[in-house]
Amino acid sequence: MRANYPRTLEQLIADWNQKAGFLVAEVDGEVRAYIDLLPVPSQQMAWAANLAVDPAYRRRGIAAGLLR
Repeated sequence: MRANYPRTLEQLIADWNQKAGFLVAEVDGEVRAYIDLLPVPSQQMAWAANLAVDPAYRRRGIAAGLLR
């Protein structure tokens, strides 16, 4: 399955309004990656719904840092 990234602003706002977690990674003041989390409070965990890294910044550990 292939997903289009980055997601639209409307999609990101909809997730934010659902109280989903949303973290970004900045490099030199610019957002270069994000992870969209869907909380599962009953299990004290969250699902990573979307994880995207700017192609020019991949293979640098940015995604791993967001997952930690």
